[in-house]
Amino acid sequence: MSGAGEGAARLVDLARAALEGARVIAVGIGPAPIPGLEPLGADVRGRIAVMPAGAGSKPGDDPRLLWLRGRERDIFAHVVHGLARALDDARAEVSAFLDRVDPRAEATVLAYLPVPVDIFGRRRVLAQDAARSRALEDKRSPALAEALPAPRRLRLPWPCDPAGWEAIAAELGATRLVVQAMRLAGGGLGTRIVDGYAEAKAHLGELEGELQAAAFLAGDPCNVMGLVPIDGPTIALPASLQVIAEERRGRPVYAGNRLDERDFTEGERAAIAEEIRAFGERLRGRGFHGPFGVDFIREPGGRRCYHDLNPRMNGAVGLLDELVGEALAAPSPLLPLLLGRVHFTRDEARRVEVEVDAARRGRPRWRLFLSTRAREPRSVVRAPRAGLWAIDPPTLGVAWVAAEGPLASGIGRLRPALVAGAQLLAGDRVVVGDLSCGPELGHALLACHGPAAPDLLARALMRAAEGA
Repeated sequence: MSGAGEGAARLVDLARAALEGARVIAVGIGPAPIPGLEPLGADVRGRIAVMPAGAGSKPGDDPRLLWLRGRERDIFAHVVHGLARALDDARAEVSAFLDRVDPRAEATVLAYLPVPVDIFGRRRVLAQDAARSRALEDKRSPALAEALPAPRRLRLPWPCDPAGWEAIAAELGATRLVVQAMRLAGGGLGTRIVDGYAEAKAHLGELEGELQAAAFLAGDPCNVMGLVPIDGPTIALPASLQVIAEERRGRPVYAGNRLDERDFTEGERAAIAEEIRAFGERLRGRGFHGPFGVDFIREPGGRRCYHDLNPRMNGAVGLLDELVGEALAAPSPLLPLLLGRVHFTRDEARRVEVEVDAARRGRPRWRLFLSTRAREPRSVVRAPRAGLWAIDPPTLGVAWVAAEGPLASGIGRLRPALVAGAQLLAGDRVVVGDLSCGPELGHALLACHGPAAPDLLARALMRAAEGA
């Protein structure tokens, strides 16, 4: 083993030192909420899968798996606040499950999304408390703007007349505005981009509660993640460009991330990392520990404008996890390491940064988050298979190739999220899964279909599964 493989092995050593022999309760979405714990020697006493409303039935009859459903049908709403609320709603069920699988309360609870910490009783919880996260993620929180370059925002009384709209636009010095609901919203659900009063009237009625507006900034949408350990310096992970879809005009939707050495200069990467480390220490001062993400726009001149704080694990980490696993040629230790190790020396923290970045280098990769909307009520009979799919960008013809294997030109690797038995209502967001692919395929899909590519590819994969 050499190069990036040796570095990834050092990440295994750090994770194993924290997790080997540790009794663990894993909490998240899906039957394997935190993959990779068992290969590191963790004793997983139980798993709590908190699913959106309408999700499929519990797979099998595993007594160590608690299967819960939340109130929210949309995955973005479920991630931001629905998972925590579902746990709160099921307190008695969660307590009975924990008493059965961990009667002495010896296990440590690991979760990559905020949870109501008190629900786990005397157990140690390595996760962000939902109440603290809500306060930080609220658009009214000053945490981001106090520490990093951020857009100027003004309260937008709505509804208002054309004169009121023009006054806000004039004060912001822009005709194209980004309007956000102050409530918690993920994935773009609470954001609208509007050109003028007529579009505002057409789209802003969908947003609930108090609104705020900022000038639209042209540039690259980006994301960067950090980790504030309980003991040790903040760790900054490699920045990525975000893939943004558009459900309809003015309604942006998160659709994935891309990692490519050409996307940022080394100088940019170093400056972003330094900003995230400093910001992480400010979050520590507010009592925050754990993973967090920050979205920013890189303007054409290179200036970065940070606009959203997400005090939780973000989707980009899935792509980094995949690349670390490829470098190691074994299950990746990255997620267990970030969630399960509470102490990092300064040298260890920097080693994590260096080794994750080394796994990224030479492996340009896109992760497309494939979601669409159900057009009518239906039950999912067959879901797309996991594995390699051949994809023809112009026609969106898709064909399953194999369960495993290396990526090649025109091939994407699907990790499904949709399961047979899911009950869909008209308008539901249907998450088919994550598609990992090379930049050539990613660029070709966007060149052929623009921001509608993730939606159209999701539909193509569903049609292929149903025709099987």
